[in-house]
Amino acid sequence: MLIDEKFGEQFVFSTSTLDNGINLRDKQIKYIVADIMDVDILIQCLGRKRIIDKSDKVTVIIKNISNKMLNKLIRDCDKQIEPALYLQEHGTSSYVEKYRKQSNRIVYDRPVNNEVGYDKAINDLMFFKEIYDKQFFEQIASEENGYMNYIKTKLQQDTYIILDDTYDKADITDYLDTIIGKRLYKEEQAELIKKVNLRDGRGRRQKDVEQLNIYFQKNSLPYNINNDSKMNKDRRRRLDNGNANPNYNKRYWILAKHMVFD
Repeated sequence: MLIDEKFGEQFVFSTSTLDNGINLRDKQIKYIVADIMDVDILIQCLGRKRIIDKSDKVTVIIKNISNKMLNKLIRDCDKQIEPALYLQEHGTSSYVEKYRKQSNRIVYDRPVNNEVGYDKAINDLMFFKEIYDKQFFEQIASEENGYMNYIKTKLQQDTYIILDDTYDKADITDYLDTIIGKRLYKEEQAELIKKVNLRDGRGRRQKDVEQLNIYFQKNSLPYNINNDSKMNKDRRRRLDNGNANPNYNKRYWILAKHMVFD
């Protein structure tokens, strides 16, 4: 790999160690998948793939960090920073008394010259890194999808796609295709509502046909629910096999699928 700047296998799995002096100049590399939280290291890793010319395209897949997770990271930074600040202000004895059972990656034990024992000291480099990370997390958490928008800007891209949304849409499409043209009574309606899982701003699940149809339209899903109160009422007293119809006189929905032309 060092000499040819390529690899022969279909996949290469690596830690971030790969970003140390490795260049990959190969148009056969079509995907890069990265699960690295530190943005600077992430950029270095992505840079191992050297773009040869304008026809050299690669799809980059990056693990997203939600705003909820960012807030947790901010709290984690505070758990490291606050004891260090306390040590600066109150000294070792008070620190040990207060944080005896709490580990800290910033504070370490420093031997005391010419004495038996140790003192508590702060790793300045790690201390400032925690402060930097906290400020960075707070900055990108201040807007919706802040992390991915930041990454988009760093990579000089116009748009990005959330794969979870793509997979969710594929799953719901597979399900909807199985119920096209079928009578959907109360239980089937409840299942459809649960599958779509459309919620309003207060988190309440939406059950109205009109709202569901708007959801299909906004998400470019070629489906529509027919809920004609006059037409959609099961008038069959008996089923085709001769048995009594358990849904006689009950209302139902019908799901239709539209033709889509590119």
